[in-house]
Amino acid sequence: MEATPTRIWLIWALGCTSTFTYLELRGYYGRRNPTLSRELQCWTGYRPRRPWGRVAPLVFAGFGTWLSWHLLALDEEPPAKADRAHHVPGGTA
Repeated sequence: MEATPTRIWLIWALGCTSTFTYLELRGYYGRRNPTLSRELQCWTGYRPRRPWGRVAPLVFAGFGTWLSWHLLALDEEPPAKADRAHHVPGGTA
């Protein structure tokens, strides 16, 4: 079975959805932290307050900002395989 980009993205999306579903169900039935947001607050040290609680939410938000910018900035098509084979980094072929 060939790993096409569509198949890879499908596997990635299913993995994210499965992880989200697992965490939501764990929080809902565990009653300790009934939502994913509440669980993330615990992991980042925001509630209850932990020593890393001031920095972790900023890192989490920074990652989300970077990921959004990264995904929106991808406006060019990657070079074809034949073009990549002849490309010399830092110079011309």
